[in-house]
Amino acid sequence: VENAILPSAHSTDICCSMFATFFLSDLPVPELLDRLTEATRFGAGGRHPENRVDHPVLHEDVWSNPFLHGLQERAAMHMADQGDGNHFAYIGQVTHTPSFLAALRQAGYGNLANALAPEKSSRVLITHHGSRGLGSAVYSRGHKAALAESGRIAVGIPPAAAWLDVRKEIGAAYWDALQYVSRWTRANHEAIHDRFLQKSGATGLASFGNEHNFVWRRGDIFYHGKGATPAWKDDEGRPLLGLIPLNMASPVLMVLGLDNADHLSFAPHGAGRNLSR
Repeated sequence: VENAILPSAHSTDICCSMFATFFLSDLPVPELLDRLTEATRFGAGGRHPENRVDHPVLHEDVWSNPFLHGLQERAAMHMADQGDGNHFAYIGQVTHTPSFLAALRQAGYGNLANALAPEKSSRVLITHHGSRGLGSAVYSRGHKAALAESGRIAVGIPPAAAWLDVRKEIGAAYWDALQYVSRWTRANHEAIHDRFLQKSGATGLASFGNEHNFVWRRGDIFYHGKGATPAWKDDEGRPLLGLIPLNMASPVLMVLGLDNADHLSFAPHGAGRNLSR
């Protein structure tokens, strides 16, 4: 859409995303999984004050934004918090074949290829989760504001189609709030991965991630992805590197975006569920 954001089009789980860290460890998988469960937290609710994890993103000066005001507690209680549903933490293994490394270099990811090249293989931790209670509250406020703003100028608009004009102050504030939620979610992944490396004594090699259930801006056009992830080329002309989980048992795919205009240059993000929807 042009110059507008539809909160319902990105959904309540704002910026749900994938994040991978390649690492070296001689520990058996069951022991790695034990260290992983110590590093994060699964299930509903959030961390109790005595178990909270600090991160610089929690101290950003963003809380005067009307969509973020008063949500510091939610941001703090969910840091290093995995959640539930189809959100998961996965330990796998990657073989660094010559063709795999060559594909990364050809696509413009030489730094990643160089970090992995000295080893024949590595293990990989992949986490899948969104912005937890913080994002849920931002969405609720955004959708309520969109209903009010759309109602001022139109009748008969389905609630799911309510929008915020980003050229107006309230729309610009919502866009800024979304950017913070994106930074917070990335920090959440990083906190879990850093804690896992520390607790397991593993050596991290490289990390990357990709987002879904979000809004991306290209000029005046806002692309909304729900269950979809960008598969286009970035500002440097590189095809975006992404992760697509098939379910909770099959391998997770590493993909390079083909920038296919037939699908607005998006790809399915993968359900990551035991059973397909």
